[in-house]
Amino acid sequence: MKCEKQLIPFIETMFHSTGNLSIKEFPVRIQESFKRVDVVSAKWLNDTHLEATAVECKLGNDWDAVGFGLNQSIAYQTVFPKVYIAAEASRNDLGHLESVLSILGIGYIQVTSDNAQIELETGKNDLLDRTYFEFQVLNRLGRLVVCSEHWGKDHTRWGPGEDRSKFWISGKEIKKCNYLYQFQEPNMLVSGINFESTSDLKKFFSSTTPAELLKILRKLPQNAYLSISEFSLDKRCRKSNISRTTRVFKKFLNELQLKDLEERFEHARAYNYYIWFLVVKKRNIQNTKPTRSELRREVAKLEKDFGVLYEFILRKIIIRKS
Repeated sequence: MKCEKQLIPFIETMFHSTGNLSIKEFPVRIQESFKRVDVVSAKWLNDTHLEATAVECKLGNDWDAVGFGLNQSIAYQTVFPKVYIAAEASRNDLGHLESVLSILGIGYIQVTSDNAQIELETGKNDLLDRTYFEFQVLNRLGRLVVCSEHWGKDHTRWGPGEDRSKFWISGKEIKKCNYLYQFQEPNMLVSGINFESTSDLKKFFSSTTPAELLKILRKLPQNAYLSISEFSLDKRCRKSNISRTTRVFKKFLNELQLKDLEERFEHARAYNYYIWFLVVKKRNIQNTKPTRSELRREVAKLEKDFGVLYEFILRKIIIRKS
């Protein structure tokens, strides 16, 4: 294989075969720096126990390749209960490193041209920091697994934000309008409605009025806020995240007036609907050890709090066949 990223699909397939959810480039904070783990995998074993695994991928088919992954893997052990190094070397190629991995409690996955297979299981992890694990893994990955169960894997998306400290989860009608979770450092959770499809935004703003939208927004939690980002019309800026945003409107729903929305409608047309529409609320994560059932209730509440807006938007943008 020519690059480390080519190892990832085989590792994901291996985890999927055991019913685990996997994600690549998962962002974590380790002390004062941010890292993106090549592959992470998670599965709720029961209501209170989330099995979470990190994999560091290294290119090469000898013990040197595995050795190059030690420092990063040891760092990941402070955040994840189980950590593996993945490379193309066979177990026989590990040599003295097998005993080193065993002492450290780090497992090994061999990736071939056909599949990925665990050759050395993980051992006891004495470096795990429970605070890191609870905030960065249990609250994020645990919530992601529950969202995937609730909305279905085909209707759930996730990934790192442009800011490396952020991680998002979205669900339901992915390409049109979706429910959103976004994690912000150090322990902030944003949840609500995310709407950013330019063609569907045009349909929406063309088929409703500011007064109609305001009436719907009045039915939502009033500690939520409306945020509309307007992006540059210059096509050169669209190819880069640098200086794309020219203006951001943000206001709590309990302060929102009809004239605010009238202005937003005018701006949407002026920017050819190249905007980002959010209605969300923020809260600090108080429960650092949520259970599976608690997270399930939370997702249901997200839909209850914002469902009226979600359904309103979909009715406006989905053309029904007669």
